[in-house]
Amino acid sequence: VAACATMIFGGRLRFKNPGAFIEVYHGTSHAGANSIRQNGIDITFTRPDTDFGQGFYTTTDRKQAEDWVRQRYGTGEVLTFRIPVAELHTLRTYSFRGASANWQDFVRSNRLGKGIPKQFLNFDAIEGRMLFKVKNFLAGAPPDARGHQITWYSDKALNILMRGLVR
Repeated sequence: VAACATMIFGGRLRFKNPGAFIEVYHGTSHAGANSIRQNGIDITFTRPDTDFGQGFYTTTDRKQAEDWVRQRYGTGEVLTFRIPVAELHTLRTYSFRGASANWQDFVRSNRLGKGIPKQFLNFDAIEGRMLFKVKNFLAGAPPDARGHQITWYSDKALNILMRGLVR
């Protein structure tokens, strides 16, 4: 997993070129990739007790997505989504900076199955670090937070992603 990746939201996107695109990646099985291509993204396939809760997980780090496929599935695919920055500007987004107290509370709530905390329910997408050594963290150890993830929640956000799927 990469130690650092590009954070795209930072509160709100600040790109100088409104015609620019960003690419995000999603590692999955061959069957999962085919299902997304044929049927679209279905966030109900994601367990709710993950770092950022039930949503569609991507990263700006292609190598991280490739590593995920190898570790989780052995073989699979990395889907690429090329998204116009102008469309991302229409979303309500939040970006955690590092393993802040807010990030820790958010991840802990999701990992313990309590769901996404109320103050975060209105966001279309949230980004931040990934949690490693989950059991240690839930037992009180400091978080091992690295890598990058963006979780997409709303139909609006998922539709933007699907329009950007590179086929």
